[in-house]
Amino acid sequence: MIKKSNIAIVCPSCGGEGAVGNVAVHQARELTRYFRVILLSDSFPKEVSEDVECCLLSPARFDCLRRYCHVPNEFAFVVSAKKALEKINRQRRLTAVLCHGHAVAAFITKTLKEKYGSPTLMVIHGDIFERPLGTYDPRVSWFYRRVTPRAYQSVSMVIVLAPHMKDFAVRGGADPNIVQVIPNGLDPNEIGLSESTSGWTPPEKGEQIRLLYVGRLSVEKGADVLLEACTALLEQEINFHLDIIGTGPELDNYQKFVMGKELESSVTFSGPLPRRNLGAIYRSAHLVCVPSRDDSLPTVVIESLLAGVPVVGTKVGGIPFLLAEGKRGYLVDRGNPLELAKMIVDCRGDIDTLSKFSSLGQQFVSQQLSWRKNGRSIYSAVNSILDQ
Repeated sequence: MIKKSNIAIVCPSCGGEGAVGNVAVHQARELTRYFRVILLSDSFPKEVSEDVECCLLSPARFDCLRRYCHVPNEFAFVVSAKKALEKINRQRRLTAVLCHGHAVAAFITKTLKEKYGSPTLMVIHGDIFERPLGTYDPRVSWFYRRVTPRAYQSVSMVIVLAPHMKDFAVRGGADPNIVQVIPNGLDPNEIGLSESTSGWTPPEKGEQIRLLYVGRLSVEKGADVLLEACTALLEQEINFHLDIIGTGPELDNYQKFVMGKELESSVTFSGPLPRRNLGAIYRSAHLVCVPSRDDSLPTVVIESLLAGVPVVGTKVGGIPFLLAEGKRGYLVDRGNPLELAKMIVDCRGDIDTLSKFSSLGQQFVSQQLSWRKNGRSIYSAVNSILDQ
């Protein structure tokens, strides 16, 4: 492998607030250690490594269609990315193309492979068919029912974020021999964790237990289950406070629920916060609650563990993988507010276990979930394809 060979990374909305775009930017930076990297997107953050070549795409936008805009917007991005990749390949051969998401991979892989010999790797961050019913508009589901199998069957490698994702990649049509698990990384500085950041401290006996939720307020994230658990805590006269960081389509419903259950003094909606402020927010909490109904590899769990804050999460998606099946965090069944409430009550009196989880979580993320390791793994994955 020649260090200066070319690789392209394709991902929409790299300049937005979404986690997927953030992953693509970090991977682009790390892969400059091994390749000339061209990052293709319709937006970029203010700061991207000077070693990364940014190719700005300008696809047509159909936002005027409002709730119906997702599919035409995504297809327009695919068309724009395909044209740009063909142009780049005519100028300088691409060693490989790394796509984030099924749609781009489904429509570019055949052309790139047949015309230019460029293999495609696909990073999948989730599968909409694993989400709770009603999470997506039927039109979006229709679109992905068609592109998902095509993507799985055409790419040279499928990169999944956690072991459980390999199963639904295979169910979707991927050859199990081309599916590789490469978890995302985390940059501590991105969430404001540094040497000067004060560490996590467990709750003292009789102290109010500080609970934290960080994430999108949407059906699949399960914040409603956590609020139901809070009503049970209130009925048991447990001294607690929940801080909710984030926003989303269910915000109004959740605020009405809190008012209706007279939880206003126990639950605070703090809205979205800059990521650089999250480290201090995490370490001010005693316990981070992740009540997801589905979550491939939730960033909030990784961030919490790195901050040394114990996590109680549901037995779904990549959460058991991150929490070592309950050996470095608490696990409960999804959609069960009473079990979640009981776990919160039980763990506040078990300081030894809380402290153990704090230490084990930090150690795991520091050693296993770095962007340096992520980039090195992707580099090895590209090499394994080229060596075939």
